[in-house]
Parts: sequence; structure tokens; C-alpha cells
Amino acid sequence: MIREHPRGITKTRRAVPPPADHGGQGRAFTLIELLVVVAIIALLISILLPSLSRAREMARASVCSSNMRQLYMAWTYYAQDHNGTICPGRDYSIISVNLGYTYRFWGGGWTLDGKFKPQGGFLYNYGKNMEVRVCPSWPRDKDNTGSLGIGYNYQYLTDGSGTRGETWTWTWVKESDIQRPASTVLFADVARNVKPPPDKPNLDEIETTYWIFPPSFDYPSFHGRHGEKGNVCWADGHVAPEKPEILREEYTAGGQVAPYSKDKVKRYNIGDLDRDGYPDTDELFDPKYDWTSDPNDPNDPVEP
Repeated sequence: MIREHPRGITKTRRAVPPPADHGGQGRAFTLIELLVVVAIIALLISILLPSLSRAREMARASVCSSNMRQLYMAWTYYAQDHNGTICPGRDYSIISVNLGYTYRFWGGGWTLDGKFKPQGGFLYNYGKNMEVRVCPSWPRDKDNTGSLGIGYNYQYLTDGSGTRGETWTWTWVKESDIQRPASTVLFADVARNVKPPPDKPNLDEIETTYWIFPPSFDYPSFHGRHGEKGNVCWADGHVAPEKPEILREEYTAGGQVAPYSKDKVKRYNIGDLDRDGYPDTDELFDPKYDWTSDPNDPNDPVEP
């Protein structure tokens, strides 16, 4: 383009071409750039996933703790309605049969035709939300078998014995009998090694149970499923995480199976709930345990 200058001098100005039209798209990524982006995303995922998994398990542990606290409230309401006598662990007696059950326990019952019903549980009328019976990290079979992932200290807290479907002799315990509620377990996260049947002697699986067994029972059932720890609800109502303890070199499930090694127990993070380190004392289970005269400890254990 040629323009006239005011002083008569002509000046040539080159026209600037318009930018090229690429259809509104920018420069495409090269293959190397795409691979770098993918590698960065994969690295971030590998860093974040363990943290997300831990956070998810922490949330489940918190729900489990809340559920145990609600079970404790149901347990106390039961005692209030029964003149201070605490909830029994189980009942095979004629009383259950007359109610239509072959077997009842704190969390449900088995009907005469072999069906599980939570309505048969001793605590059902004091907390009908069945989800509170369940640890969210163990959701298996809760509707069909009552497998809750949470167990009760039945051996020391009002148990009974007798002939199935007939008479039953009870060992009643009152809430006032629990001398140290803060160190007597009520409920806990539970699982146990499956007793292998004769045709599968090498079976290596775990299952849940309705009970938290004391160390002297020789069948560890305390399960550290929340970051290697398990929740425990104590008789004063507080819930706290504890670490399963391995107290024996081998176990026999109370003499019911051939001995199996502690490695088989430890593999699944199962162990005993214990303070004094001795497998034959049940200081955290026995409501009348004398902490000042432990026969196995010359220094006497200190109450937690």
C-alpha cells in the first residue's frame, strides 16, 4: 500500500497477512507429550490411592465405633428393664423353643425351620436398627447368618449351659457386679480361623463369630481390621481401638482341632485381647477379676 506523506514523500507499507485459520483448534499434542501427561496422572494416582484407602477405612472404623456405642446403650436399657441383670449371650433352652427358636443370642435367633431372624435377639427391642449390629468392614452374610463382625463377651457376662431344647442353668451377672467397667470388655471386632473339616485339613480361611473369646479359651477371635487394630466397647461405654496380641506359639480352638501355628492367626491380624501377657488369665473379660493379685505376675498388673 502506498500513502502520500504530507511533505510529498511517498512511503510504502507492507500489508500484514491475517493469521491462518485452523478451524478454532490449537496445536495438537505430540505422542511424547501425551505419554508424559499419562505418566504424571498415574504417579499421582499411585500416591493418592493409599491415602484414600486409609481415609475410607478410618471412616468405616468411625462408623463401627458409633455402632458399638449404640449397642452399649441397648445393653444398658436391657439391664434397666431386668433389675440390673445384663443381657445373656445365648440361649438353647426350652424358653427359646417355646418362642419358636432353636437358638437365640444377643444379635438374633434361629427359627425352628432354620431361618435367621434378628427379631430373636435379646437386644432387638432396645435398638431395632439392625445396621448398628454390623461392623461396616465386615458386611458379609449379615442377613442370612447374623454374621455381624462384632462379638460379645458371653463367657463371663451371663452365660448358661444345659441340654438343647430342655432345661438351662444360668450364671446371672448384674451390671453392679462389674468391678472395673473401664477395663471389662463388652463388644469387640471379631473373626476367627475356620475349623478345618476332616476332608479339608489344610483349609485356611476366616469367618466371623458372635463372640469375643477370652485368652484362656485358646481360640483367638479379636480382629484388627481397622488399620491393624480392632474396636473394643468397654462396660463403661467408651470405645477405643486395641491391637490383637499373640500369646501362644500354637492354638487348638479349645482342644477342638489339631494345633495350628501362630503364623496362621497372625496372617489375618487376629489375636487375643489382653493386658498382662499371660494366655491363661482373662483380666479384661472377668468382671470380678482381682487386679491386685494376679498369680502369674509377681509385679501385679496395673489396671489400664
